[in-house]
Parts: sequence; structure tokens; C-alpha cells
Amino acid sequence: MNQRHSSSGFAFIVLLLLILLVVAGFFFFKMAAPVPNIPLTGNPGSLTGNSGSLTNPSNPTPQLTVEVLAEPRTVWAGFITDALGKPIAGASVSHLGNNPSPASTLSDDNGHFRLILIADTAPQVSIEAQGYFQVQVLLSGDSSATYTL
Repeated sequence: MNQRHSSSGFAFIVLLLLILLVVAGFFFFKMAAPVPNIPLTGNPGSLTGNSGSLTNPSNPTPQLTVEVLAEPRTVWAGFITDALGKPIAGASVSHLGNNPSPASTLSDDNGHFRLILIADTAPQVSIEAQGYFQVQVLLSGDSSATYTL
């Protein structure tokens, strides 16, 4: 009989704790400051939006300003091999042209590389690896194209 009372007492305490957690959670989320909705619009490959601020109601000074400016990008990919067709790992692929930010990458263990460029840039690159002559090529739109050093 004594065990029955102790198990029902335990269940009562667990129930009381659950109710307390639910009430505390409600007040916590109710008191959290809302995050303003900053409208963003976009098309595939681009994203534009209005700048906005996240503020704390008790301190109207902006804590974070978000401004989104993006230009369409193109992913160029291919494989780098030697004259025997063996992949060259660690070859440097660097964009040559008027790209606002330097774009370069290294080939992986299989000779595969991926280079992300602004869509309207001319895809001329320099490919070089230690022990091989540097070459300059125009990338093709074929992601399985092979470039030989």
C-alpha cells in the first residue's frame, strides 16, 4: 500500500513539473522581441532585397543591419590531367579577366575542379601545377571537359 502512494506521488510531481515548464515556456516566448520582416525577392541565381534593421525594443539603436546584394553566378567545372590522361591533384585554376573578386580553386585528388564566376564574365582561366607548363584556356560549358597540362 505504501508503494502505491509513493508512485502516485511521483506521478503528481512529474505532472506538476511539466505544467511548470509549459507555463515558463509560454512566458519566455511571449516576452521575446519580434524580428522584423525584411522583404526579399529573387530569381534563380539572384537575390535582391531592401536593407533593414533588427532592433531591441528597449534599446532603439540598430544592432544589426542586413543588406543583400547578389549577382548571378555560373559554376564552371572540369578535369585536369597530364599527357597520359592521369588526373593532376592540386592544380591551380585561376580566372583571368575582370572578375571583381579573385576567383581560383584547386583540383581534387581526381583532377576535378569547380570554379564559381559572375555569370557575365569571360571564362578564360590559367591552369598550373608543379612540374607542368602553365596553360591558359577558355572553359567550355561541359562540366566533364578535360584540360591537359
